Amino acid sequence: MYTFLTPWLEARLKGNIDALEGFFGLLETESGIITEQSDCIECPIPEGASSFRPSLDQVSLSWNTVTEAESYDLRGRVVGNSGWLTSSSPDPVFFAGDLPLDQEIEWQVRAVCDGLSNNVSPYSDSQFFDTSCPTPEGLVTTVLGPNSASATWSPVSFAESYILHGGLAGQGQPLSVEVGTTSFTTSILQANTAYEWSVTARCTADPQSLLSQSSQVQSFLTDLSMVPEENTMSSKSLVFPNPTNGWIDFSRPDRVSAYRLSNVQGQLLDYEASESGMRGLDMTGLPSGVYILEVLDSTKWKAIRLIKE
Repeated sequence: MYTFLTPWLEARLKGNIDALEGFFGLLETESGIITEQSDCIECPIPEGASSFRPSLDQVSLSWNTVTEAESYDLRGRVVGNSGWLTSSSPDPVFFAGDLPLDQEIEWQVRAVCDGLSNNVSPYSDSQFFDTSCPTPEGLVTTVLGPNSASATWSPVSFAESYILHGGLAGQGQPLSVEVGTTSFTTSILQANTAYEWSVTARCTADPQSLLSQSSQVQSFLTDLSMVPEENTMSSKSLVFPNPTNGWIDFSRPDRVSAYRLSNVQGQLLDYEASESGMRGLDMTGLPSGVYILEVLDSTKWKAIRLIKE
């Protein structure tokens, strides 16, 4: 009895793998005994596997707890590679760092219900995550006038900056500008002209620059160039006073839902919109000269030549 009991307890109580192998060897070599091995407790496959990236080259993996598990084995590889990298965790969570960038990574997990007797579950189905720079989404273009338009998009995790690529529609996107925010406005466009642009995120700086894929290309058409109405001091005038020293009032503020103020070169200086109407605008900080004010009066845009004294 002690011949068998000693290596068994050595294995079970002290985790001695060699003693466990010796125990099973005795079962095969000792004469005068009859052995019978009952079915082991089923070791379930872990479920609910998920991943979360706290940074570009780090990932936190998690899965549901397996009640019967003593620990868990994990394996992972870059998609397309044949070999696996393996590790283990005592808890249903695992953190990995220093991952290769701009790669798709496959991983699996299994439960270890009895490490001594190698009672382990099969590996779970493969789960995937990538270490690329996420592609910007939600690109929205707003045409602000004959020469102006703005672009906005949703923030991208890990992005340090964004690159807006643009140009005439159908002629590629030869021009680009890099910004640190999720918006861009330009006032150097041609009136009544089709343009297109897209946005790319930059997640790491040079010399190892990691860029995202470009967002979906968005096309837009600038407004027609409007000829300003002549100045008038009549009761039908949209604004007063004109010329002005600073503040401009709208004669029908309840009907004015938006305005755009530009200089004579077409550069947008101010823009505002409100469904409830607006009283006027302040030109105090602008230098003396001629300006173009475009007013959305009910449903029609009207342009007026303003003089700032």
